[in-house]
Amino acid sequence: RLSDRDLPPPPRHPAPHDSRTMAVFVNGFDFETSESAIATHFEAIGSISGIRMIREGTAVVNFDNPDAAAQAVEELNETTIPGNRRYINVRLDSKGGGKGKKGGGKKGSK
Repeated sequence: RLSDRDLPPPPRHPAPHDSRTMAVFVNGFDFETSESAIATHFEAIGSISGIRMIREGTAVVNFDNPDAAAQAVEELNETTIPGNRRYINVRLDSKGGGKGKKGGGKKGSK
């Protein structure tokens, strides 16, 4: 049986937790835009873990790391998803984005 003396002391400074968001909020794309078109556009920046379609023209894209999410805001804001006529707005999702999955939303239906 272990006693308190046998256990290592707790770390003085816990490892820093990366609290930066890995999700971006996207709006402004054409209502008919499919999740796969959104995924293709954002995967040019980095690996994504999911997309949650919120309503027509609006989604949250979850990246696998916060650096990719930040890069998406820098590089994809005011771009056009291929096949669309409108520019998209991309910003970090302050609500954390939830747990959307690729292929699990409305798929751009009206």
